[in-house]
Amino acid sequence: MASAIGAGLGLGLPCLAGFPSTASPTPAEAVHQLRDAGASRVAVASYCVAPGRLFRKAVHSSTKAGVVGVYKPPGDAPELVELILERFHDACDTEPRVVSLPFDLVADHPLS
Repeated sequence: MASAIGAGLGLGLPCLAGFPSTASPTPAEAVHQLRDAGASRVAVASYCVAPGRLFRKAVHSSTKAGVVGVYKPPGDAPELVELILERFHDACDTEPRVVSLPFDLVADHPLS
C-alpha cells in the first residue's frame, strides 16, 4: 500500500509501511530501511484516523529512529466524517443522509 501511495503521488519518493502493532517492519525498521537506501530525511504519515495507542507507539518508534516529522491524524475533521458516512451509505446501497454530529462531544471524548 505504501509503495502504491508513493507511486501514485508521482513524486518519485520511496515509501515504506511500518506497523506499530505486531506486524513487521516496525516504524523504526522502516525508517532505517529508507535511511539505508539513501534517504537523508524521513517523515511519517500515519493511516490512523485519530490519536491513540497505536499512533503514539508509531510516533515513539519512528522518532527514536530519527524522523524529521510526523503528520497528525485528521481526528474528527468534518470532511473525514462526511467521507466515512458517504462510503457507509454507498456500501449499504442507500441514499446518503445529512447527519449533524455533536463535535463538541467528540472533542471531550477521553481518547481525544
